[in-house]
Amino acid sequence: MGTGTIKINRFANPPLKTEKELRKEGRGSADEVVSKDGIVVVRWVDNKAVHLASNHVGIGNTEEVQRWQKTQKSYANITCPEIVKDYNTSMGGVDLTDQLLSYYRIFLRSKKWTLRMIFHSVDLAVINSWNEYRQEMGRHQNKNIDLLDFKWAVADSLLHVGNAASSGKKRGRPRTAEDDPPPKKRKVGESHPARELRFDKLDHLPHDDGKGNNKQTRCKRVGCKGTTNFFCKKCKIHLCLTKKKYIYVFYFIS
Repeated sequence: MGTGTIKINRFANPPLKTEKELRKEGRGSADEVVSKDGIVVVRWVDNKAVHLASNHVGIGNTEEVQRWQKTQKSYANITCPEIVKDYNTSMGGVDLTDQLLSYYRIFLRSKKWTLRMIFHSVDLAVINSWNEYRQEMGRHQNKNIDLLDFKWAVADSLLHVGNAASSGKKRGRPRTAEDDPPPKKRKVGESHPARELRFDKLDHLPHDDGKGNNKQTRCKRVGCKGTTNFFCKKCKIHLCLTKKKYIYVFYFIS
């Protein structure tokens, strides 16, 4: 079932009463037509003519609603079709989805409608997944992640889950002594990997960062206060790996 507003000029001139004829009948008047496929098109006059289409409801059971009248400077009761009530009841979800889509929409320079539809579908799928995630995590509001972090987690999982860790070799011509020195990299804090990446059971092998015992990094396992030189090259996090602590192993299985 679906109900929504439409642009009447996109239809093949449905035989509805004109806006002028409906205004003569008074504010709140409406007219409808039904196609062979069962699609109902309604024209309703409020401040302006409103056009709606639905596959399950039309004018139906009308009810009275209050509207402000500028000429009389008072409220008046006018007739409202059932299709308008049905649309107003459900339109909030569409508006909220449009709002969320506008925050972090995938940037695309191309004007091809096919590409725009594909990437719009991807954005819409992520929004719906995030809404389902929030519903599932309703009991743990403090553990919820916002939309941007959720999209980062999805992208990171799609890029790395099921793939082996990168070799670290850089492509292109090797740098020579005559070249300018490479720019210093900005230090970025380590973050925990997505759950899908953490438990994909592929190529989570320990590597030595080569900094020595004097420059060890804090273990990223929750509750561990130890320091270590071992890190997972795939997840980019440091974890303890000693004879007394098997945190590195347990992190990827529990």
